[in-house]
Amino acid sequence: MGHLRRIQDLDVDAGLMRTMNRPAFYASMLRRFVASQGSATERIRQGIAVADFAGAEIIAHTLRSVAASLGAGRLQHSAEKLESALRCGAGTDALAAALSHSHTLLESLMQALLHTPGLMPVERPAAMGCLSAQERAMALATLEKIKVRLACDDAGAVELWEANAPMLRALLVDCPGVEAAIAGFDFEAALACLAPFGPSA
Repeated sequence: MGHLRRIQDLDVDAGLMRTMNRPAFYASMLRRFVASQGSATERIRQGIAVADFAGAEIIAHTLRSVAASLGAGRLQHSAEKLESALRCGAGTDALAAALSHSHTLLESLMQALLHTPGLMPVERPAAMGCLSAQERAMALATLEKIKVRLACDDAGAVELWEANAPMLRALLVDCPGVEAAIAGFDFEAALACLAPFGPSA
């Protein structure tokens, strides 16, 4: 956690408190944040551009909630103001200012996390041949458990994936989108990707 404590605007102790002092889980939340929220302000900008203020407000609300859970206080408060501006129908200049502020804070945090040693996984090429018959059977069984959790919209699917990531990456080398979908909490898309995989695959 030493490197994370050097990040401006990230209260690691607050984040750990919200994860019941589980550093590994907190680190996994930070990785999911990078995967799912990096484009949040751009998606809000696009929503505003097409007058989809309700959709933009939902994105801002999610950003605020996730920032709060991580201990990113300034980003949380900025996203909260942006959410309020969207909900109240603020003028163009006020919306632009609120969005710009949130975008600056989000980009700063994203870059800091991406450059934190040891936080982001180093992708290594994997292949089906790397798994023994026993490992393949274990991977498929684990995949079935993940699919059940995904179908139930259970966030435990993310933890189960991360606990078995190397084995699952080797099994699903031809489906790189699965991990991104799970990390981004797009469980419906993840299930669709995993549909061809089962005990008999």
